[in-house]
Amino acid sequence: MRALAVAATAFAVAWCVTWCYCRWALRAGHLDVPGARSSHAVATPTGGGAGIVAGGVAALVATMAGGAVHAEWLLVLGLALLMAALGYADDRRALPVLPRLLGQFGAAAAVMVCALTVAGIGLGGAGLLLLPPGLLALVWLNNAFNFMDGIDGLAASQAVFMAGAAAWLVVLGAGAGDSALLLGGIAGAASGFLALNWPPARIFMGDTGSQPLGLLLGAATAVTVARGELSLAVWAILWAAFLADATLTLLHRAWRREPLLRAHRDHAYQRLARRCGAHRPVTLGCIALNLCWLLPLAWLAHRMPRLGLVCVLVAYVPVCLGVLAVLLRDGRASAGGSSRRPVK
Repeated sequence: MRALAVAATAFAVAWCVTWCYCRWALRAGHLDVPGARSSHAVATPTGGGAGIVAGGVAALVATMAGGAVHAEWLLVLGLALLMAALGYADDRRALPVLPRLLGQFGAAAAVMVCALTVAGIGLGGAGLLLLPPGLLALVWLNNAFNFMDGIDGLAASQAVFMAGAAAWLVVLGAGAGDSALLLGGIAGAASGFLALNWPPARIFMGDTGSQPLGLLLGAATAVTVARGELSLAVWAILWAAFLADATLTLLHRAWRREPLLRAHRDHAYQRLARRCGAHRPVTLGCIALNLCWLLPLAWLAHRMPRLGLVCVLVAYVPVCLGVLAVLLRDGRASAGGSSRRPVK
């Protein structure tokens, strides 16, 4: 019951703040105007991730009202607020790549130091070896989530799935501690925003939402693994849909010698949305993939850790093949140069 109360509180606060922000953004002209590389056709308020942030803060307050929250989660949520501020600045006035990367690496460094400390490894010996790959992994997870926020409802529904599934699996193994409550709260906050972001979206989260969500989910991976609540295999499976598309799209663009830092709409999910002529079928398809394929495998990896690697391979092979099929089928027709209009 306590977990449901925290999630419900986060949902209500996120929905209210997002609704109010949407009305303000319309009056203030804070809109995402469609361009050549957009996947939408109508100018839409952006920066609605402020509602998710408010819901996350509400979840923290509700969790602390019923018990203690460990320092690692306080650090993670504090860093998420900083990333939200950086994302909001980027939404209002596009920031250069360097300040964004510095912010991401700084947050990732703090998370890794905290996770290594919680795990009892520290920064000596093995800690020094784990720190660089951990930094790169967290920064990539943050950016991968940001890259996948390109059509209505996709990123928000993915956040609901990942945080909700992780909370459920933590409860199965360790009970309703602060990790389960806060992950459930993140899922509730993302759900409150999703109610207004469901296709056709009334508001976009922007970097104000995608940056803190990417950090939160990446940091939750590090913290729960360090605390022994979830395994790396479980999280790899939960990340599969977004990691496969973001990573293979980047490699595909590198293979075609296209600028990697230039904005584009070449991701498999964006190509599928153009084929369908709408965002909703793709978002629903990703939800179905998560619930019918990835969640059972994550549960199996959680219950039978010895099968973790096998479950990861079983999860990724068909997802990666599907993404590659979409990327290679479109082949030479660059999405950026397509004459087709953005889909609704």
